[in-house]
Amino acid sequence: SSRLCSVLSGVLGIGIQTNRIRDFSGGGDFGAQGLMLHDSGRRVLVLVDGQVMNAQDNGSVQLDEGLGVPLEAIDHIEVVLGAGSVMYGTNAILAVVHVFTRRATDDPGVHVTAELGLAPPTSDGQPTVPSSPEDRIGLRYRLGLGFAHAFRVLGADAEVTVRAEWLEEISNSYRIPVFASLPEGVAQLYPDQTGWGGSAHHSVQAPSVVAALRVGDFRLQVQANRYTRTMPLVGTFNDPESTERRRQGRIDLRHSTFVAPHLALTSRIYYGLSDWSEQSIWTSPFWCVPGQIDGCRSNRQSRGIWAGAEQQLAIDWNLDGALLTTVGYDVRGRDATMRPAEYTDRITGAAPYTTLTPYSRRVSVLGAIFAQQSWQPVDFFTINLGGRLDIDSLFGARVSPRLALALTPADGASIRASYSEAFRAPTAFELEETDATYRVRAPGLTAEVARTVELEWQQRIAWASFSLRGFVSFYENFIDTRAATEEETQAGFDTGALATTADPDYIVRWDNLNTLRSVGGSLAFTLRPVEGLTLGGSFTMTDTRNNEQPIPLVPLWMGNARIAYAFAREGPTLALATTFSGRRVAQADFTQSSVIYANEQLDLRATLTSPLEAIPGLRLRVSFAYSVNPYMSYLLSAPTEEEPDAPTALTPTPSSLYGFIGLQYDINP
Repeated sequence: SSRLCSVLSGVLGIGIQTNRIRDFSGGGDFGAQGLMLHDSGRRVLVLVDGQVMNAQDNGSVQLDEGLGVPLEAIDHIEVVLGAGSVMYGTNAILAVVHVFTRRATDDPGVHVTAELGLAPPTSDGQPTVPSSPEDRIGLRYRLGLGFAHAFRVLGADAEVTVRAEWLEEISNSYRIPVFASLPEGVAQLYPDQTGWGGSAHHSVQAPSVVAALRVGDFRLQVQANRYTRTMPLVGTFNDPESTERRRQGRIDLRHSTFVAPHLALTSRIYYGLSDWSEQSIWTSPFWCVPGQIDGCRSNRQSRGIWAGAEQQLAIDWNLDGALLTTVGYDVRGRDATMRPAEYTDRITGAAPYTTLTPYSRRVSVLGAIFAQQSWQPVDFFTINLGGRLDIDSLFGARVSPRLALALTPADGASIRASYSEAFRAPTAFELEETDATYRVRAPGLTAEVARTVELEWQQRIAWASFSLRGFVSFYENFIDTRAATEEETQAGFDTGALATTADPDYIVRWDNLNTLRSVGGSLAFTLRPVEGLTLGGSFTMTDTRNNEQPIPLVPLWMGNARIAYAFAREGPTLALATTFSGRRVAQADFTQSSVIYANEQLDLRATLTSPLEAIPGLRLRVSFAYSVNPYMSYLLSAPTEEEPDAPTALTPTPSSLYGFIGLQYDINP
């Protein structure tokens, strides 16, 4: 698993859950507040130093290697659970994850990092020794280079930081049961293949760079990355042509200053670009269009370009933080172009002659104004009230309020109660997505809305701190897939958007459908009984329902625990961590099945870091990760009414055991 996901779920994760499925369709999933969806992170807002990382054409974001931030560039990560639209707008439904990068003053000099990871082959999800020519050991390496320098120019303090990383993985082999027969539309076999399954592996490549220049009150930051992975379990089995590719770039120019002793103004202009594509090979007529008798190549593409301006004014009325007002606005233009489903002949590459090749473009504008008032009338009581109005040409307007009350009845104790709302705007991709074999357009989508009530108690006593938190959340107008009506299906055939071979019984579209309810609570603690020793953990229980039915991927309970000991200041440090979760309903992406459960999950990790005194500036890091449950909560196949004899198969964990060794060399000025 990626180390970033490990940080989020194992160290900061109170009520957070991640699924590592980079070999499967969709990359990786992230859940919080009792809800996890196979949605490419669209309901989590991710920021890097204030820059929004969610793509503006389809809302997706990655919380793994594809995030685009070199690991050594990260200073710390803040996770705010629950609705966060008051300050940030769309996508902040489940959580806001804010990644802060390191300043030049924190980490000056030149830094070189090299890390190597190895994983044995797996059989039935468990590590094994190579037993056939198809079995292979997994290799994963990461190379990092950083430079940071602080200086003065024209009488002003200045600094420059540049951090780049190259990460590549050629995975171990993992065995999939061979299915001679799978439900229609799932089994994709070349003419010489007799079954779907066998030994599979994937690859990942993820270079990234973050650079920043600060001069006085100005900061210019540039971020860029590329992410490529193969998808061996999509379409034809273990086909190297089944790939996902992402490219992203962002520029942010910011100015922060005090215009008066009690007035702080932050202004910024920004620009971003994201490009996503997915390709897979299909041989079943179910997924191809007329004339493609030898199979087809499916291509999905989306590109977003956006630019905007934002200003925030913070007013500290009494210069003591007791009465603080924040007001601001955000104006953003977006240009989204997409080709949701393009089918070409697998052999000749020719486009179909009888079916429309979908292409669409959406130019949209977002404008928002927001305000937040914090008032501390007495030392032990604080009121926080905020609201935001978003006007989006894609769907209309939405107001997001928030009210929080904080009480400190005694030294070290605090009680917080809050009500907040958040929304997620329908993306241009969702509004325009079509597929000639099974999907029609979905005009008229409205925003999803989340309403959350929280109550939290925190207590600090000497070397111990505890928190107890409960919440109730309601999610309305969730965008999900439903069966198209006869009129919608017929319109698709009449316009040529649907292929003549498409089965009318399997045509679907996006729509605002579900109202979900989630109730839960969490207990977290941190202990520092002696110098150098830290223990912590959290435990969360949730009950999330859709019309009284359990939601796939969401466990009833989950948690984490960790212990770290520093043997000496700036000396060796040993850390042990575990994440665990209860069984959950498996997600069926290709079939509609009866309820099938994935078993409990337990992940273990151990890391040792230590300076090597023989060479000043050189540090060693050794790490091991092990996953006890050999299967993830995603269905490759399951029985249905149409295919009652179809096998039940969960996606195996590709790398249940991984060992890493790394070196970092710091050349300080």
